[in-house]
Amino acid sequence: MLDNEVLEDVERFVEAELACRKHPGSSLSVIRGGEVVWAKGFGYADVDEKVRAKPETVYRCASVTKPVVTVGLLQLMEKGKFDLDDEVNSHLDVKIRGVQGEEPTIRDLLTHRSGMPTRVPPIYLLDEEPLTMRGYIESAAWAVRPRGEKWAYCNTAYMIVGYLIELFSGVTYDRYVAENVLEPLEMSSSAFTLTPEIRGNLAQGYKRAGGPENALIPVSPYLLGTMPEDPAGSLYSTVLDLANLVIMNMGGGRFKGRCILKEETVKEMHRLQAPSGNSRSGMGLTWFYSIHDGHIMLSHTGGLPDLHQQRLLLPPGGGGSVLAQQPSGRLGMEAPVANGSEDGPGRETCFRRWLPVGSRELGQDMRSLRRRDPSKRVEGGERVPDHGQRGASGESRRREIPCPRAVRRRVRGYVRVRRGRAGEERKPRDDDTSQIHSRDAQGRPGPRPERRVEGRVLRLVGFPRR
Repeated sequence: MLDNEVLEDVERFVEAELACRKHPGSSLSVIRGGEVVWAKGFGYADVDEKVRAKPETVYRCASVTKPVVTVGLLQLMEKGKFDLDDEVNSHLDVKIRGVQGEEPTIRDLLTHRSGMPTRVPPIYLLDEEPLTMRGYIESAAWAVRPRGEKWAYCNTAYMIVGYLIELFSGVTYDRYVAENVLEPLEMSSSAFTLTPEIRGNLAQGYKRAGGPENALIPVSPYLLGTMPEDPAGSLYSTVLDLANLVIMNMGGGRFKGRCILKEETVKEMHRLQAPSGNSRSGMGLTWFYSIHDGHIMLSHTGGLPDLHQQRLLLPPGGGGSVLAQQPSGRLGMEAPVANGSEDGPGRETCFRRWLPVGSRELGQDMRSLRRRDPSKRVEGGERVPDHGQRGASGESRRREIPCPRAVRRRVRGYVRVRRGRAGEERKPRDDDTSQIHSRDAQGRPGPRPERRVEGRVLRLVGFPRR
């Protein structure tokens, strides 16, 4: 179990992130020891109707659908329908065209190295008639480079995965996965279609034209890509249902005594299949594979335009978490769970890295710490004031919390700071991107005022990016 202090930190952090980014709501579940040990909703599932978000709130899973559909495909592999290194075109009645050199394999589909490019499927209104899966594959399945030459996140590959499930099983992919994956995992609040029951608990989608200072605009549900909907991102689910998927992965393919996948299949799914360059990170089968504090972490994220975003994490030490939010957009929490063994060091060396620096030491409410004053933005060389870069004692807070070297980058008006080792003071450089250019009337760079960060959350370097 997680201690109350950790849970209070998680709650404060999520509430602060929602307040900072003005997202309406979020749901989160935490898994430990093969069970959900904590789950909670934050904010609103529907702002206008004042419906609170709950762990039972339904969200669109977007690309978090992919690990679910992959389980269904690998079940068929266990039945002898195919091998991972079979050529994809040998099993299709509509071919991947433009193949250069060797034919892409089914393993290539699951590691985004098939030679097909990144492509976003079309969106249809609920009363429109979308393409069939076969028709979409016929128009979209084009290779633009040799298999294995380059990694490119490919939704079309998972359209083919869904179509292969249909060809191997004789039923549509959504029916097969519902009967053979969702039901055994007791994911009773999950579906691939917008049923009345799903719609009654579905979080309202929103879009926003610009940054968090702009108003939220409600968005109606829509169809993704094809009918049945695109297997790359069509699942509706809750953080409690998706926690069962995490538990099955942590349990070697078993859930409550039921064998969903063989243990050797799960190990193959979690094994590093395609390294990212010379690093130890890369792709398993569908899962993003990374090294965190010397241990393997598996993860997958997903987001749909103007709707919802999901994140699954299987950190080291037998834990996991599921995060869902609306609208789709970055929440600064990459691993909101105390990793590591029951005795640590997970909490101090992992979990606190995602907390706004020094918020507890200052004794301030995190929401007020992270709230920005629009009048204090950098405009024409104005300097953003230093909001709590030093603790109450006047000492630098950099010494208080160990931080990894995080890539300095600007996200929606914020700057992410590259920090050195604990206690290391960094000197500003000429190319220091925490200093934002102002420009004169001719568009030429003007003075470079120093810009500081208000308790900014850091992201670990080396995590595979979707």
